[in-house]
Amino acid sequence: MSSYPPYDPLNPYSSPAESGGVGRRVRSDSLPTYVVAVMIIDLCLCVLRSVLVGFSVLGMVMLMQEGPGPANAKFEAVRASVPWEVATGIGIVVFGMVANVAILLRQRWGIIVGWFAVGATLASMAVGIWQATAMQLPQGVDEDAFRIGATIGVVFTTVFRLGLLAAYVGALLRFAAWFEPRTQAWPAH
Repeated sequence: MSSYPPYDPLNPYSSPAESGGVGRRVRSDSLPTYVVAVMIIDLCLCVLRSVLVGFSVLGMVMLMQEGPGPANAKFEAVRASVPWEVATGIGIVVFGMVANVAILLRQRWGIIVGWFAVGATLASMAVGIWQATAMQLPQGVDEDAFRIGATIGVVFTTVFRLGLLAAYVGALLRFAAWFEPRTQAWPAH
C-alpha cells in the first residue's frame, strides 16, 4: 500500500500518478468567465434600466393625470402602450437582477428566472415596435423622411437588443451546461 494520500482533484498538491489520474481533466468550481462577464454587464444594465423605469413610472402617472389628450390617433396609440412599456421594464429589472445575482451565487433556479427576463425583454421589444409603428401615423410633416429615419432607428435598436439578448441566452445555456455535471455525484476514487 502506498503512503501517499489518495488523489483529490480539488487539492493541487495531491499526486494524480498514485490514483491513475494522469491526464484526467479536473472539474473546476469556478463559473465560466463568459457567464460571469455577461451576468455582471447585465446587472449593470438592469441598474441603469431601473432608473429609466422610475422615470417611466413618473411619466406614466403624469400622462394619466392629464386626462384625454388631443384628438390625435398617434397620441392615443402611444398613450395606450405606456403601461405595457412600464410593465415590461419592471419585468426586465426584477427578473434580470434576481437571475443575475442567483447565477453569480451558483443557484440553479437562476436559470428559470433568467428565462423570465428573456421573455420580458422580448415583450419590451414588441412594445417598442408597437410604439414605433404608432409614431409613424400621419402627422402633417415630411412623412417619408420621418418614416425612413424612424425605420432605420427601429431596425438598429432591435438588432442591437437582439445581440445583447443572444449573449444573455448564451450565458444562460453555458451556466446550465456548467451546472449539470455538478448535480451528479463525484466519481469514486
